[in-house]
Amino acid sequence: MGAGRPSVWVILLAGGRGTRFWPVSRASHPKQLLRFFGDKTLLRGTWDRFAALVPKERILVVTGPAYADATRRELPELSAANLILEPSGRDTAPAIALAMREVQARDADAVCVVAPTDHFIADQQAFAAALGAGIAAAAAGSLVTLGVTPDRPATVYGYIETAPKTDTGTGAVPVLPVARFHEKPGLDDARRYLASGRFFWNAGLFAWSAARFHASLAQAAPALAAAVGALPDYATPGEAGNDAFAEAWSRVPSISIDYALMEKATGIVVVPLAAGWSDLGGWDAIRELLPADADDNRPSPDVTYVRSRGCSVHRAPGPREGARRLYALVGVEDLVVVETDDAVLICKEGSGEELRELVSRLRSEGREDLL
Repeated sequence: MGAGRPSVWVILLAGGRGTRFWPVSRASHPKQLLRFFGDKTLLRGTWDRFAALVPKERILVVTGPAYADATRRELPELSAANLILEPSGRDTAPAIALAMREVQARDADAVCVVAPTDHFIADQQAFAAALGAGIAAAAAGSLVTLGVTPDRPATVYGYIETAPKTDTGTGAVPVLPVARFHEKPGLDDARRYLASGRFFWNAGLFAWSAARFHASLAQAAPALAAAVGALPDYATPGEAGNDAFAEAWSRVPSISIDYALMEKATGIVVVPLAAGWSDLGGWDAIRELLPADADDNRPSPDVTYVRSRGCSVHRAPGPREGARRLYALVGVEDLVVVETDDAVLICKEGSGEELRELVSRLRSEGREDLL
């Protein structure tokens, strides 16, 4: 940023479990620490994406105590003061508000970008351009969300509807006023959204100034704002470890940032993002990013498909890596097979929500060894 412009900070949210990636994602090895494409974990890839745009000293990571050591190992350049630990998961609004409190204490004039750590971005240049437009709009006083330009009538994402007005930005990337947010639609509504050209997928990517965020949160969610504001300081920088903090944190309302702020606030704009985005919500999303053969199967070593269509096999590294078994899929369609050293998952494509049910059942059966 040039002289006289606010500093840009980045808040990375890294506290999720990723149950839709069971059996690879476990309590001790959550989604953001998985490697799907090459040697980088999703957390490392996200860090590198933003570290190319913002000094690493202005990147904060929010996660839970259980993932603190793994996060430190994955990001050795992350300073202790920039690792924000929430004693328990309270959804995205408290996590963001806690990190924003830290940013405001250090740099009251900052502009902040908030991003999950489990997204795939194919086009870094397009991402940087959209982010730059969002930062400019945030510096000018708007609450900003980056909305993914839809390429199909998806029913697994929330949608952002833009107002029928002209571009409010000044650069090459448009900045559009938001009319309202919509929950995940049925197929007919999703088709209508796509045809209108005025809807975007809600990617959970945001930008705002510290001052605008705190003023807007106090108005839209006063109980949440007050509870976070009343939290005691950390026992040591970057640690949320003392009993007083944990007790106060347990009284913070658990709510998403969409419900707490974005669906209630005014003056929200959306910047279209067309950068090969995927939220990597489950095995189906991984499948879509892999090369396909003529029958829409995903080829893999030691996997043979016979009269099968739309199938994929995924293996996690483990003790059997040196002597992997052959998988032969014959006469089946739309199956996802996932192997780890202690479990094999076989499910139909689109079964992500059912995996949540499976994980809950395993917990009720006392199979903590698989969680």
